[in-house]
Amino acid sequence: MSYSQFDNYITNKWQKIWDYGNTELHYRSIVKSVFTRVKYLHMSRHHEVVVTKLWLGKCQLNTYRHQIGKHAYGLCVTCGRPETVSHFLIKCPNNVVCLAVLAACNKFNRNPTLDIILSDSRLHNVIISSLDRKIQLAVK
Repeated sequence: MSYSQFDNYITNKWQKIWDYGNTELHYRSIVKSVFTRVKYLHMSRHHEVVVTKLWLGKCQLNTYRHQIGKHAYGLCVTCGRPETVSHFLIKCPNNVVCLAVLAACNKFNRNPTLDIILSDSRLHNVIISSLDRKIQLAVK
């Protein structure tokens, strides 16, 4: 078996595990296919960390904080709905980041879906510039 055939075999096997697994549902809803290249690089480490945390859903939003025992209810403080990444970026009518992202999607003629927002560097810049709170978890 050649390297290329072996690589394809492993990638196909990984894709099947990815497609039918029951973990990391948030990330799998955004990233549909497996690949070995680096997903996101930016000159700013802060940009990389924030975008990666949003992709993974492991950030300082109340739903995740509730899952790890750091928030009582996991709800958005402005509207009372579960504060997920999707809610934070595209569904909260009272959130500055959400309003900025939706306006930018309209300006750039992009559908406001998580997979598009989290894969468009122009929208990453909008997220970073409109953040009014810390998203990444503190490193201990």
